[in-house]
Amino acid sequence: MQETLVGVKTWRRLPDSTILVPQDASMIHVSSFPVSKAVTSWWKDIPRPVQMRVEPYLCDVVLTKRIPIWNNTGCQLAAYMNPSAPRCQTKYLKWICDSARMPITETRPNRFVLPESDHSKTEMPPQPWLLTARDAFVSMCGHIVTQGGLVHTTANCMATGYRNQALLFQKRCPISLATRFEARGGGNITCEQGAPFSDNIVYHKRVFVVGEVDDTYVYHIHLEIMPRLIYHLDFLIANPDIKIMVGCDSKKGAERTLAGLRHGLLSMQPLMDIVGLDMERLVVHQHVYANEVYLPMEGGCQDPVYNTWQILHMRNKFMQMLQINEAEKVGDGDGSKPIMMLMKRSSDAKHTRNGHDSVRQWSDAFTNQIAQQLQDEFPMFQVTIFSDRNETMMRCHACQIQVFNKVRVLIGVHGAGLANMLYMKSNSAVIEFGPYGNDGRCLLGGGPFSRIASVLSHNYMIHHPPFEEFKWIKEGATSEFNVTRFVVHIDSFLKSIGFVQ
Repeated sequence: MQETLVGVKTWRRLPDSTILVPQDASMIHVSSFPVSKAVTSWWKDIPRPVQMRVEPYLCDVVLTKRIPIWNNTGCQLAAYMNPSAPRCQTKYLKWICDSARMPITETRPNRFVLPESDHSKTEMPPQPWLLTARDAFVSMCGHIVTQGGLVHTTANCMATGYRNQALLFQKRCPISLATRFEARGGGNITCEQGAPFSDNIVYHKRVFVVGEVDDTYVYHIHLEIMPRLIYHLDFLIANPDIKIMVGCDSKKGAERTLAGLRHGLLSMQPLMDIVGLDMERLVVHQHVYANEVYLPMEGGCQDPVYNTWQILHMRNKFMQMLQINEAEKVGDGDGSKPIMMLMKRSSDAKHTRNGHDSVRQWSDAFTNQIAQQLQDEFPMFQVTIFSDRNETMMRCHACQIQVFNKVRVLIGVHGAGLANMLYMKSNSAVIEFGPYGNDGRCLLGGGPFSRIASVLSHNYMIHHPPFEEFKWIKEGATSEFNVTRFVVHIDSFLKSIGFVQ
């Protein structure tokens, strides 16, 4: 083992896959947890996709905005993301847009793919690690205060923006207050007035920390919170006394914060059920003092490539538990046709956030119209609709995994539901309906869903309707657009990758 001094903190690097809690409260152990060779080999052997593409309008429309992305040399959300995040690399994103832009009627394969999706050539994603500390205060957002100093990770959402909150937590909740816990033998104490989010600290002997900003949203739970838990699932199952800290997310006002926490727990329940983790183990939206603290490598904010190994480990665990055979032929819709899935977001679905966002919500009638035009254009597929109002399906994540593993072509508006492409077989086809013209979330290579596509080497297309195409339906808070143009674009994309003739 090797010891190094970093500032006032003493770190000890342990052998791979070692979980050991320091005896000295001033010490912090960090151990690498390399992914298995089987997963690494499987990932490297996935063939590169045929094509990833966007229509030229998406690349050009940003120049019409008040603050065009291409003119911004920094991150559009400087406090939200680490400056190294792909979404902050403006020149890189512009190069991708220029390389991937194609007319919506073009059926030739330009063969452009994100470098991260060519696993034979791209750099290996970072290996997971686990940090352990002793006798520490832990904020609900994952900041750890020990006798050796402050631990503050920087890759998760708002990590850079919350640096001041971390320092304030350390100042208002100094580790010297731990003597109060020791005197009482547990219970709870109050920090000095002005601690971020809450002045109260509760005691738990052992905690596993996965709380981070936006941890009540479905996407972040699915791709950033649960993969970190499941990567250390055997350890958590073997030690049921270890509590799991989550629920950093805070809104303006207690009522909105509580509503967000409830939604997050509702979204987390089906995933916890699959792997046998009890929801009663969760410590939600509370600062904690613990004798033993376990902090896994943080979630890369909206960049699943950063968390490739945790995500693939979770995927493999689910596939094994559900006895899904990856070698089976993709699609079995009506006995012969592969499945083309159309995903629908609704304004009144309790499992979907942002019900005010009418640009991403379609009425039932309009969704049926899209599905019918797709079925008419692509009779070789069985077109099905996946709705967020399907209560049975939304409460059963195992059911979603089984369904999406049979999907050959996935079509959906930008939103958390697209994360289910994770369970499709590699080299499938995904079409993202990106409604935001000057937002990095919908740019190829910067948006989270094109990044998930890179992990599985999916063929990928982003469709962005011009603003004048939209029709706003006040009743029901939905929108409509030019379906024919959308279907033409999908047709040329599928022809260019050889999915249709």
